[in-house]
Amino acid sequence: MSEKKDLTELRSEIDSIDREMMRLFEERMNISRQVGDYKRERGLPVFDETREKEVIAARTALIGEETLRPYASRLMHNIMDYSKEVQKRPGGKVAFQGCRGAYSEEAARTYFPDAELAAKEQFEDVFRAVARGEAEAGVVPVENSAAGSVTANIDLLGRYDLSVQGEVLLPIRHVLLGAPGASLSDIGEVYSHEQAIRQCSAYLAGHTNWTIRDYPNTAMSAKYVAECGDKAKAAIASAFAGEVYGLVPLERDISDSMENFTRFFVLSRQSGIAEGADKASLLFTLNHVSGSLAKVLSVFGEKGYNLTKIESRPILGRNWEYKFYVDVEGDIARLSEDMAQIGRYCLELRLIGGYRKAKR
Repeated sequence: MSEKKDLTELRSEIDSIDREMMRLFEERMNISRQVGDYKRERGLPVFDETREKEVIAARTALIGEETLRPYASRLMHNIMDYSKEVQKRPGGKVAFQGCRGAYSEEAARTYFPDAELAAKEQFEDVFRAVARGEAEAGVVPVENSAAGSVTANIDLLGRYDLSVQGEVLLPIRHVLLGAPGASLSDIGEVYSHEQAIRQCSAYLAGHTNWTIRDYPNTAMSAKYVAECGDKAKAAIASAFAGEVYGLVPLERDISDSMENFTRFFVLSRQSGIAEGADKASLLFTLNHVSGSLAKVLSVFGEKGYNLTKIESRPILGRNWEYKFYVDVEGDIARLSEDMAQIGRYCLELRLIGGYRKAKR
């Protein structure tokens, strides 16, 4: 009969097992990075819910002692979460427009929680950084549920040969931010991005004595107000931006609608339709023939696609001619085949990206 081990021996064995576990954990995460690279190169989604459930169930079933299985399941859930974070991290930087505290930064961190972010001054700087390879991906706003399209970025989608690999829906909670010690009665000027100003139009209409000034970005406006230290100046931005720049909230939730969301596109140089894609964005111009637009739209309907957005944008240098931007939902895997029929009525037709629809 073997002798019982003393506490020192038991702890030594645990230390040895822990070292091996950490070595295997590091090895697993390194392989997860390779999986992430593979998926990005082919436009595949990071998260596959069905496979994740199957993997967790299979690994848990390997545990012989039934009372330990719930703990093993929790362990595997955590490991899978860490793997997803590692896979989401791109090989390079992720660019966004604005500065620290911008809504675009929040959107970028939502999609790439572990990425190195690079702030850019203008929207086009984001597109340019991705196109030149200075950033692996970029995140830009394209539409707000209250204020409509960010037309500057719709136009830039047509000018740059980039692909949409995903989208993010970010809830927007605008806050009126002031310098420390300021009150509403002190305010004379309010700074923010034009979209945020439009989204808070009803609130601002109740303060006709305020001068409203456009600023390139909500977070930039918060930074400016903080740097001025003037109690007469306020910014419309997020609560996070206020925390970053040391401002105080004077009024919260000042949007016209509490159902205020902004849709962001994740831009990449990699083209193609992602596996499991259920949404796509396209750009096209039409032949100058009566009924061309109706024919294009009829093809989408006949093929079973749900047209969720259509917008026309003027073509520079060609008066009264327009480029059409559309979002469609449906079986996007076969969209490439159907584009041949759509293209019969178009002078130009381009698939911007096929991706998985963001969930609220």
